[in-house]
Formats: sequence, structure tokens, C-alpha cells
Amino acid sequence: MTKGFTVIEMCLSLMISSIILFLLIIGIQSVNKIEIEPASYCDIVILSKQLSVELMESEILEVNSNSLVYKNDTNTFTISLKKGTLVKEPGYVVLLYNVDDVSFDYYDLIIMDITRGEEEYELSIGLYPYSY
Repeated sequence: MTKGFTVIEMCLSLMISSIILFLLIIGIQSVNKIEIEPASYCDIVILSKQLSVELMESEILEVNSNSLVYKNDTNTFTISLKKGTLVKEPGYVVLLYNVDDVSFDYYDLIIMDITRGEEEYELSIGLYPYSY
């Protein structure tokens, strides 16, 4: 008797291989269809809360349309937009990625307007100190 595979064994192995290949192709196609959101609203809300806490313990020095300057016990910090990233300086502490535009304004509150894609967010981040 000769050693080797029978026709039935070859057909079964070919069928199993084709099923695995078919499932692999479908899996790759479904992974490519998944759209990953670059950023969400959650990181903006978290930033807003963190800035609110930090500004409560600080002295506001300047609020203009494109930056916020404040001072705590040790340093003076500036928050501004640099190349699509909201940063805190001195240093280069990244606060928020994927930002198209940011502006600061004040009335009784300090308002931060963030534009990301087609979405615009307006957040209150602190009280503006008036000198009476």
C-alpha cells in the first residue's frame, strides 16, 4: 500500500482552508469599516473641570481672545493654541489634542470656546475677578 492522502482528505483540508480564508477576509474588511472618532466631548469636559479647579487657586492676570494668563504661588502660566494642540506654558504641557480653534472671553465668568471639526463647545472655566 502506498502512503499519501486520499481524495476525501484533500477535499476536507481544502474546504477547511477556504472557510478560514473566507472568515479572515471578512474580518479584515469589517476592521477597515470601523471609524475611530479622533476625539470626544469627554476630554473637553475633563479639561474644563481641571482648569476650573486650577483657576480657583490662582490669580487671573489676563484674558484675551486667544490666550489665558494666570498666576499661582510659584509660576505664571499661559494657555494657548499651538499647532492644533491646546498647551500650557512655560514648558509645553499638552491639555487637549485635535483643536481647530480656541478663544477665551469673560463677563462674570471666564468662557472658553473650543472648535473641533464642525463642533463648537462653550465651557465656563472660572469666575472673572473684578477689582472694586
